[in-house]
Amino acid sequence: MIAALAKALLVPHAAKNGKVWATVRRALENGQRILTFEDEANSDLIASGARAYRINHIDDIVDDIRLISCHRTLCGVAQPL
Repeated sequence: MIAALAKALLVPHAAKNGKVWATVRRALENGQRILTFEDEANSDLIASGARAYRINHIDDIVDDIRLISCHRTLCGVAQPL
């Protein structure tokens, strides 16, 4: 599954016990970050550990994805593990 290769997943919505929910659970178990939108429909997702963002703050999501991507490489400068 491609999701297993990601450091973080942007999940706009996942219905509890649905197919996307199963992917989210596996990702959380593997230590991946889940990003979603602040919305009552996402309350179970947020309670499970997803980080919530306001829909009008999409720039914050983009910034966090950059930080997640740069975690081990310092944005292109390789660092020893």
